[in-house]
Amino acid sequence: MRHPREVLLDAQAAAGVLPVCDHYSGVEVRMRKSLQLQAQLTQEFGACVFDVTLDCEDGAPVGGEAAHAALVVELALGAADGARVAVRVHPVDHPSFADDLRVIAGQAADSQG
Repeated sequence: MRHPREVLLDAQAAAGVLPVCDHYSGVEVRMRKSLQLQAQLTQEFGACVFDVTLDCEDGAPVGGEAAHAALVVELALGAADGARVAVRVHPVDHPSFADDLRVIAGQAADSQG
């Protein structure tokens, strides 16, 4: 088994500054609150102290998966500078998996120009 710093891009440069906590959040109010708290603490400490993972798998209401994926993109792209935001999509065998990727990766890529 290899340590993550051996395989992750730029992991050597990031050693010692990676947050030790990853907060999963899938409900809109909690996603917004998590990102707000992350931004406040980043400003206070001068570095991101915890990651936020916006959760499609446990957060999306049945039948509302596409709207939830769009919300996740909006929140991730609107996160503060220096934010560390990830997205958890539905499992590969779930009917919404491909749509999650299309919406989230597609819109995120489009925003990069």
